[in-house]
Amino acid sequence: MVEDLFNKLQSKQLLLKSKSQKIKVRIISANKVNLNKNVDYSSIVQKVGEISSEHHQISQLLQQLNKNTKIKKVVLHIHGGGWVAMSSFSHQSYTRKWANYLGDEAIVFSIDYRLSPEYRYPYALEDVWQLYLWIINFSQFYLNIAVEQIVLAGDSAGGNMALGVCFRAIKYGVRIPDGLLMAYPAVNLDLTKFNPYLLQGLIDQVAPATVLKLALHEYLKDTNGKPNVDPYLSPLIADDSFLQYLPKMTIMCGQLDSLTGDTIKFVNRLRKLDKQFRMLIYNGINHGFLNFEVPIFAVPAIKPIIESSCDLLKQLFNQ
Repeated sequence: MVEDLFNKLQSKQLLLKSKSQKIKVRIISANKVNLNKNVDYSSIVQKVGEISSEHHQISQLLQQLNKNTKIKKVVLHIHGGGWVAMSSFSHQSYTRKWANYLGDEAIVFSIDYRLSPEYRYPYALEDVWQLYLWIINFSQFYLNIAVEQIVLAGDSAGGNMALGVCFRAIKYGVRIPDGLLMAYPAVNLDLTKFNPYLLQGLIDQVAPATVLKLALHEYLKDTNGKPNVDPYLSPLIADDSFLQYLPKMTIMCGQLDSLTGDTIKFVNRLRKLDKQFRMLIYNGINHGFLNFEVPIFAVPAIKPIIESSCDLLKQLFNQ
């Protein structure tokens, strides 16, 4: 595993945000979520000071404080869009269904991370990582929830960053998510590696090869990001020592998606490590299908697939 690009940049450059740059998060739940505006910050500091500075020990202590709360299942949703487009709003067509299906014991955090070209790699990943740490360590103080289980869910670029968060957690000894739900994840950004599925990008009207290449260019331009050696960009090349600690996962892909070939390579590596995973490939379906139920696409065959995603997500919590 290579060193984080984060460590090669000044922390102040990544973390210091103006008011317009603050991380924005859409919170969705079938239960009523009340924001606690009167947080006792001294108690937080005291609790953190009583224990080791290691993140996972902090989260273990904090989970003991909210055992009586009803919300105990957390989904951190990371939207796709090639790091240059889309938002938590554009993905509500299914995240709201997830929240309703999971019931009042669950809550969905859908992040609006900073986008390229204004904020290039690794800003987006850093935003997601900061939110993940906040959820597992401090969300209970503000939202009165107990993070007994947390599942990361991401489509396309979001799936890429969900794996990146897992790698970060493994590397730094932080609590690892309990599950992953990924839809058509971008597991390889090294465009020099060919597989037959990439030919679909020549005729794909939703995510053609030219658009994918342009988005990648804007994400990595003027950075030190190198997809051929950086597993945070290309999880496909991550060391087995990291892959073996990944949580159970479910992956949804389309048969006509140019990214499916690399995803098959990725799960084959998991298979060799005897990892628990499930991969579903839907016939005749293109990239981005979870968003196809919105009026602009209105593909009738997508509704049952989105409904099945609700059940697949629930199964990750129940396993």
